[in-house]
Amino acid sequence: MPQICLSGLLPNYLSLKSNVIADDNECLKSNGGCLDDCINTAGSYYCACLKNGYEIARDNKTCIDIDECDFSKRVCADHLICINTIGSYTCMNIATGMPSGV
Repeated sequence: MPQICLSGLLPNYLSLKSNVIADDNECLKSNGGCLDDCINTAGSYYCACLKNGYEIARDNKTCIDIDECDFSKRVCADHLICINTIGSYTCMNIATGMPSGV
């Protein structure tokens, strides 16, 4: 009798038990389509971003810069303005125009 498996799972033809199903590691095929890291899970997978300051995009494959200066986040003190940079941010002193701590 043929086995019917859920997406991400394969029949385990090496098993002596005919009802055992093995995981299909999608990450082994073109990194699962992920542009950074591919994490295999039982029956599925997901993409992740390894570098700090990046998050997974809406396509669930691409890593994009996190805007640490988004108005909903408070990363700099009140007298400093936040400047978003690729993968990070800088707090700039309003009075001096210099990065904080300089």
